[in-house]
Amino acid sequence: IHLMMRFGRPISTWKKIKGYIELELAIQRKHLESDASPERTAKLRGKIAALVNVLALEEPPAPVLVEEDQ
Repeated sequence: IHLMMRFGRPISTWKKIKGYIELELAIQRKHLESDASPERTAKLRGKIAALVNVLALEEPPAPVLVEEDQ
């Protein structure tokens, strides 16, 4: 929601996107439980990671602390 509201998009749009991503995550995780080749498993894990990253856009990013040289 953080990113969506930052760009002025309605919350309902984010809810639709989030619902789709959560459904897709469940499907990909189910595929991951099957006996798949190492290549297929790696591809599924990559898809899952990408979907999780999109869901993380809902939260504001953590502040980055920069140490100044003294």
